[in-house]
Amino acid sequence: MKKNKNKPAYKELEKKIQEPDEENLNLKTSEEQYKSLFNNIGIATCIFNNSKIITICNTKFEELSGYSKNEIQGKMMCTDFVKGDDLERMEIYHTERSSQTGNPPSEYDFSFIDKYGKIKNIHINITFIPNTKERICSLIDITERKKEEEALKKAKEKAEESDRLKIAFLANMSHEIRTPMNAILGFAQLLNIKQHSAEKIKEYTDIIKNKGHILIKLIDDIIEVSKFEAGKLSISKSECNLDELLHELYGFYNEEKIYKGKENLEIRLKKPEKDDLKTVYTDPGRLQQVLSNLINNALKFTDKGLIEFGYYQKSKNTLEFYVKDTGIGLAREQQKFIFDRFRQVEETTTRQYNVSGLGLTISKGIVKLLGGKIRVKSEPDQGATFFFTIPFEKTAKKVKPADVEYETYRNYNWQDKVILVAEDEEVNYQFLEAVLEKTQAKLLHAKNGKQAVDLCKSINKIDLVLMDIKMPEMDGYEAASQIKQFRKKIPIIAQTAFSMEDAEKKCKKAGCVDYIPKPIEIATLFSKINKYFTAL
Repeated sequence: MKKNKNKPAYKELEKKIQEPDEENLNLKTSEEQYKSLFNNIGIATCIFNNSKIITICNTKFEELSGYSKNEIQGKMMCTDFVKGDDLERMEIYHTERSSQTGNPPSEYDFSFIDKYGKIKNIHINITFIPNTKERICSLIDITERKKEEEALKKAKEKAEESDRLKIAFLANMSHEIRTPMNAILGFAQLLNIKQHSAEKIKEYTDIIKNKGHILIKLIDDIIEVSKFEAGKLSISKSECNLDELLHELYGFYNEEKIYKGKENLEIRLKKPEKDDLKTVYTDPGRLQQVLSNLINNALKFTDKGLIEFGYYQKSKNTLEFYVKDTGIGLAREQQKFIFDRFRQVEETTTRQYNVSGLGLTISKGIVKLLGGKIRVKSEPDQGATFFFTIPFEKTAKKVKPADVEYETYRNYNWQDKVILVAEDEEVNYQFLEAVLEKTQAKLLHAKNGKQAVDLCKSINKIDLVLMDIKMPEMDGYEAASQIKQFRKKIPIIAQTAFSMEDAEKKCKKAGCVDYIPKPIEIATLFSKINKYFTAL
């Protein structure tokens, strides 16, 4: 048998035939690895051709778009997934970048529309696949990041606006404080440098007193705003005689308009024709405060025409009050922030009207606490009407009119009385000493709470104590409490510059029978002292 001389050649051919199979196997393995990597990569990825038609995508792209792979294939990357106005912006950017660098941009931020119409913020990175006309792109959902960036941007703008308003507010407060202080100090100097007629002295002292009241009102307003922001503004409901409250305001502002040189301005009170709402259950003081703030506001911005205020029953459970004027009015933009803290209609140095801008902020806070809402209706040069609602709680009980303490100066004779004045500020004691001089009462001076307690222990003949609250060593609360332990019947009247609304309650809890806020009104001081001397 002949040996096959071609056998080695056959083996070589067989080997060559087998080698491509191994290469195919390696190619198949590589392809499977690529598919696995493509599908399991944590970023939404797709490939699109030169016509921008998607040919393949991974699982993350399915999740991002809401479509299945079969639905996605054949869709156009630009027109089917990009929001219209973003597409135009991207095309402009593509053209500009290509002309500048010679290459199209590889990254974009755009609004991506999914299957359900939900818009997501996406960052896309596009890369050409070598030796092909296809491109691979990866998409990162940056929606949450964009929200955070937008929130930070708004917070920054809000903080900057708040800082600007605070600076403007402080500048305005400085102006509001210095204006009356200029009059107070100026006329005080005038009284001191030369002789004046009795008529001039009264005129100057009236100006000083009036400007002092303006300062106190401003300080009270600042404190009220602070309490509201701290959540400390409170209400105390009781029976309120609406008829009495409104007529009191009507009488006061008919006099106030004359004082402000607006005699021709009409003040009008309007009540329901069927006025059976004589008595309601609310906070009378707070209700009067809101109405006063709104009428004051109207009086400042109205030079002619009328100011009308009143109320009506808006619904079964709601009363609506209003203050209407024929003043300068408000533009729509101004109405958006008129109740905001630190905001005013006029925030420039050329303000025509003297107003701190706090009254409306306070009113909004009070109305909210009372369970109501406040709003304004106005047009420039057409006046303004402020409305506010409160819950209607009717009561059948008749309200006894409050006793009015008339501020009249009388010639009191207290020559047989001894008054202990506990006051650490020397100038405040000098004021009380000068005020009480004509009464012939004997005064004792304690410079702190401990001295007041010691004097009450050592001297039996003390008929009344005027107790300051903030003093060194021992405050007025503690001093009053200790004195009441061994002198139960002695009347202690607190006199303090603390204006928080719980100050009076704390004073009475400590044993004080009454309370006088600083700055002290002389007629009120006399009236209260005489009340307790008469009772002795």
